[in-house]
Amino acid sequence: MSFKSLTAAVALIVATSTPFMAISETREERVEAAKGYVEMSLQDLDMKALIQTMWKPVVQMIESQGKEVSAEKQDQIDALYQEAFTEPMYETMRGQTEIMADLFTLDEIQALADFYATEHGRATMTKLPQLLEAQQPEIMQMVQTEMGTLMPKIIAIIDAE
Repeated sequence: MSFKSLTAAVALIVATSTPFMAISETREERVEAAKGYVEMSLQDLDMKALIQTMWKPVVQMIESQGKEVSAEKQDQIDALYQEAFTEPMYETMRGQTEIMADLFTLDEIQALADFYATEHGRATMTKLPQLLEAQQPEIMQMVQTEMGTLMPKIIAIIDAE
């Protein structure tokens, strides 16, 4: 194969492996589409419930060790977390627009927005905190169980010459 044929073949592979929309769309268009998607998704997201998934597993772990945490104390913990995390969580979620613009094509962002505009999409957003809450204790237990084994190995890796 000649150098000219090889160059043409490489150019053809590069041209066909790059999505057309990624070539013709601008990042600004993707950012704007992502902003719309994120704002729409935040309307249906139960942020209070999502934040509760952050502290409930901690309380469950404490209670599993025999210490009772009354409903009043849980309310105090909830108020503490809600005050500390509500606005930062909204800011973090809104920060997804830039990340989405870098990761997704305009068509992909629009497809997400189209899905979340449906009844099933909105149901997904409202049930997401419940999903996280149900799975979080298992994840925390797994991490807690493995950390005793992993930490010495991590330290050995870091300390190795």
